[in-house]
Amino acid sequence: MCIRDRPYHPAPKKLPAEMVTRSSEIESFSHSQHRPRPSLSVSSKHKPLERYNPNAYRNRLPLPDVKMPLSNSSVVQIGDRGAQDRRHFVSTNRNTYGNFGKVDYISNTGILAARTKWHHHQQDK
Repeated sequence: MCIRDRPYHPAPKKLPAEMVTRSSEIESFSHSQHRPRPSLSVSSKHKPLERYNPNAYRNRLPLPDVKMPLSNSSVVQIGDRGAQDRRHFVSTNRNTYGNFGKVDYISNTGILAARTKWHHHQQDK
């Protein structure tokens, strides 16, 4: 086979010194610092040795597995939370007088009678 028949040129051979310059690290420094750590506490049997750190996890008390609910909390919901009474927090004064007579000064007795009837209907809600 002739050199002209090859579509590419072979890569030059590397010297032994070039092969040794590869890093011997298997994982990056960032990966080793941010990997998930085992849960350590004072009561752990096998704690890895590390440089002194007053806030090290190996010196901390174990975290509780179960979070206790607050003493005044409840998970019971009574009634439908979607249905809301729009007039639930209306004051007695607002319920008694409302906007009655504040909108227009009307002297027509038929309109006044209809508005008074509607106002009394709203008070009974």
